[in-house]
Amino acid sequence: PCIEIPDVLKELQDLAEAGGVYLITLGGGYDIVMSRPDPDTGDPMYGYVSYTKTGQDNWTDVDLTNINGMIYVNGSVNVSGVLDGRLTIAANATLNIVDDITYRGSDENGPLPDGDDILGLVAGSDVIVENNEANQNDLTIHGAIMALNQSFRVDGYNVGDPRGVLTIHGGIVQEFRGVVGTGYLQGDQVVPISGYTKDYHYDNRLRDMPPPGFFQTGNYKRLTWREVEA
Repeated sequence: PCIEIPDVLKELQDLAEAGGVYLITLGGGYDIVMSRPDPDTGDPMYGYVSYTKTGQDNWTDVDLTNINGMIYVNGSVNVSGVLDGRLTIAANATLNIVDDITYRGSDENGPLPDGDDILGLVAGSDVIVENNEANQNDLTIHGAIMALNQSFRVDGYNVGDPRGVLTIHGGIVQEFRGVVGTGYLQGDQVVPISGYTKDYHYDNRLRDMPPPGFFQTGNYKRLTWREVEA
């Protein structure tokens, strides 16, 4: 049966106002970068998330241990970087993925099974992979993606040359299925024409370690368990 997507934006906004970061735009949007390079040393600022109004270079750096893990943008937001911690980024408009989004606790196979980095990406409208220079040669996303009223999709999925592989370790919830690329079948293989080919993996850690503020369908709780014979 169909699973109704709950209206969680107001709850996430309340969390951000109560102990997170609440950003209001008067036109335009915000850029959010996780572990951005330190302006003095150039080293990644692990454990921090930074934001600025789009088009500006006036960054505010936030220690993730000083907030409840919730950032809410009343507008649109551009997201990228390496997460070291637990975080949910929500926007009541579009959420744009402008470069790789990965966990510090990961390797070439994805998030480490015992890692504690977890990310939620929530949009009131679309979650969009931008058609920019950074996203032309493969793209990796670690996180649970939720497009409440529209789709997770790729901008310009049907134009230009193939962009490689879109690798996701997490999950996708969307109102309407979005398109990420085009291609045709040749035997058992998909030959890409434009956009991305898919390499999607569910992050099993999400069952017991959801991002801050993330809903869990049915609000299941593990009360007891027992081993059974196979």
